[in-house]
Amino acid sequence: DPAFNQWAVDLMYYTNTALVRTANYYVQQAFMKNAATETFAVEETFADDYEPTCLIRAQEGNSRVYVGKLYKVISRDGRTGDVIVKIVNVSGEDIGVNVKLSGVSVHGASEVTLVRGAGTGTANTLGSEPVKPETFTLAAEKKFGYTAPAYSLTVIRLHT
Repeated sequence: DPAFNQWAVDLMYYTNTALVRTANYYVQQAFMKNAATETFAVEETFADDYEPTCLIRAQEGNSRVYVGKLYKVISRDGRTGDVIVKIVNVSGEDIGVNVKLSGVSVHGASEVTLVRGAGTGTANTLGSEPVKPETFTLAAEKKFGYTAPAYSLTVIRLHT
């Protein structure tokens, strides 16, 4: 179904001489490297004109399947004390997010890992790797804004 936004679940493909890591490989890798021991409650509000769900597939008849555009979890790595913000944007639009943390002190630059595709059908092949992690730093404090790109996973690791 071309309107259904999903990639293959395999982690990798290989031949006798080459290995292709899939988008799912990089997503699983980001979650593994940023595992947490404690999860925090998240409160969310939306702008008046923001629709928080999107249509992913039209089914037979008049029924439709809607999913949330944005999924998020805020947690703490008990080993390092870092706060980890994970944001998944399944929609085809960039979405601005404001994060406000309470009860923590953030210092230093935050590390960001971003895995994004160009939408339905984006896949790594033997000759091309359009989906792979990007890493950069973000000057994030207890309160900061971030734009989650379309079809992406973002992991923000804030040092406390």
